[in-house]
Amino acid sequence: MNSKRKISIFILVSILFLTFSIISKEVQAEEIVKVGDYIQFGSYYDEPILWRVINIDEDGDPMLLSERILCLKAFDAAGDYHTDDDRRKLGSNEWENSNIRQWLNSSEREINWIQNPPLAENVWKGHNPYYQEKGFLTKDNFTENERNLIKPVTHKVLLSAIDKDKRDGGSEVHYGYKYPIDDMVQNYGKAYYKNITDKVFLLSVKELKEYVYDRGWEYRAKPTAKAVGNSTYEEFYISNSKFLWYRLRSPDAPYSWSGCYVDDAGLADIYSYASNGIGGVRPSLYLNLKSAIFKSGEGALSSPYLIDSKQEPAQTNDIKSLTVMIAKFPIIINGIDINNKNSKYPFLTYRNVTYFPMTRKFTCVLGLETSCDSTTGLSVRKSEKDKNISLDLDLGADNNLDEEYSVSIPTSDIILNDKLIDNESEEYPMLVFRGITYFPLTWKYVIDEFGWDLNWDSEKGLAINSTEIAE
Repeated sequence: MNSKRKISIFILVSILFLTFSIISKEVQAEEIVKVGDYIQFGSYYDEPILWRVINIDEDGDPMLLSERILCLKAFDAAGDYHTDDDRRKLGSNEWENSNIRQWLNSSEREINWIQNPPLAENVWKGHNPYYQEKGFLTKDNFTENERNLIKPVTHKVLLSAIDKDKRDGGSEVHYGYKYPIDDMVQNYGKAYYKNITDKVFLLSVKELKEYVYDRGWEYRAKPTAKAVGNSTYEEFYISNSKFLWYRLRSPDAPYSWSGCYVDDAGLADIYSYASNGIGGVRPSLYLNLKSAIFKSGEGALSSPYLIDSKQEPAQTNDIKSLTVMIAKFPIIINGIDINNKNSKYPFLTYRNVTYFPMTRKFTCVLGLETSCDSTTGLSVRKSEKDKNISLDLDLGADNNLDEEYSVSIPTSDIILNDKLIDNESEEYPMLVFRGITYFPLTWKYVIDEFGWDLNWDSEKGLAINSTEIAE
């Protein structure tokens, strides 16, 4: 065998070996990830974000915490939107309506702020306003596939005494003042709280303790160089080589304006007013790894797992081919006849299944509570409250009962009784018609989730009664 042929064979074998090595690194993410691993995911200030896996939930999905403080921002802006005097001056410590929550969960380039925008005049000494900054989840920071991998979570958020009337549970104010981390949860289980759904969030004092402090890890954090460079507040102690305080989502509960944070000495501190724009932001989120692929890395700090961000998510429902009919048969809700011919939001049929419009009027009369949030989508929950209201239909339409109408699949998340619906894989998915989300009247939803009484008669048509009202 001549030397040229030997060299050619050697090069070919080398290429095949290298190719096999690269392919072999592409593994199903959920099969190997564990607590303590590092993952590179998304970017901010045009730099990749390094995250650490701090917990694995019951579904096998990891909870990530950014290794560094990504930016300095106010928790919430001061201003006249607030009714409490202290909040007007210093901002609010309520997580649900805070500026930082809206920014972290927004994928919009221009955020439509739901309350006082974080303008320079609304934050402490004008430092680090972000009212014109694009949302954290914009495509410049996270690809579409990366955003689809972020798993919404419904979690417990503590409330201040001033907000206790909004609570889902709890009987007392949460206490804490410059405590070591392990003392900050002393009455956490009894404190006022509300269940809130987020995609991206700040840690609670309990998550910090159980998922970071109790593992013996360093829970203080340093900012990135970009976080320091983009801050308008320039002091000698703010450096990417020094620990800096960062915010938690838990409030300083006896007050309306201050929140909990981790200081540079490692204490869980309070008395940081919400409008202070030099607070560190260290985001956390859950990843749904069932469809994620790690294309490289070993999960170590020096070699984090790298997710294939260009991978397209699978879709089982073809949006372009979805058409429905207006239901022709009689429909009765709690004894009231529905005029489907002239209803603006009529009942529909899709593949021989009837679909129900989730308008405020229909849901209220049937014992459901709904909320629509631009950051987290539609949330539907069975209500224990008495919905003793009249059903005033939105009429004025002239529906053709023999014509097909086009519908689409919702692009926002749908949370039902605090559970995320994987709508794209549903046999009968939720649909959108005339801007309203429609639910299929299947056993899964009608009986198991809503607890309605549903009857069908070939002559009398469809009759729906909510259990509470029927009783």
